[in-house]
Amino acid sequence: MTGGDSQSHSDRAGSTSRAWARLRSLLDEDRALGAGHKAVMLVAGAAACGSDKLLEAEAARLGELGVKELFSPGLIDVVSVVAGWSAADRLARATSLVAWPADEETAVDTEDLASARDYFGVGSAQAPPVVGLLSEHAPEALVAYRELHRGMYEESRLDRRLVEMVLFTVCAARCLPAYAAVHAGKAVEAGSSRSQLVEAGLCAVPSGGMPAWLSAANAIAEGDPS
Repeated sequence: MTGGDSQSHSDRAGSTSRAWARLRSLLDEDRALGAGHKAVMLVAGAAACGSDKLLEAEAARLGELGVKELFSPGLIDVVSVVAGWSAADRLARATSLVAWPADEETAVDTEDLASARDYFGVGSAQAPPVVGLLSEHAPEALVAYRELHRGMYEESRLDRRLVEMVLFTVCAARCLPAYAAVHAGKAVEAGSSRSQLVEAGLCAVPSGGMPAWLSAANAIAEGDPS
């Protein structure tokens, strides 16, 4: 390898370091979104992508910012819905919180089922297959799906806007642009601005890399929030 080649590689490494430092500065500061809210999105993305070292660091930062107790319980619920049990368990361990109660009532009665069908509009022309199939073939799972929504949106310590932005960040981090677009649109309906969605999308980059930002940017453009 020539000296010129060595210098070229060194320059590229330096540029990469500066790039990450600049991104980190944006994510750590109060800007369009507060630093505490961005810490929530960073920790959710790390848990969903299985980035254990990043998760450990971001969970510690939640504590440093004084928002762990405020956000973590509701955040575990949201991560469990969008990324599954294993991601929620990782987040629970990182934040020293218990994700799952030991025992829960699982019986489903006709009132539960009727309530779930009404909530999702089962039987209407607008009911999507994701709920219509459950209603027909697995009604207990439809009730469980309704309860996941209730836990995430109605019983969480996170407000609706933050829930949607966390869902958007996680979907972007996992490179799921269609789902990211859905939650970008819902975040806008809940009051998020375009600048806030950009920062939420950038929170996906430490765990998902630049493809995560591509997913986020396409989702934001699709919804074209103001």
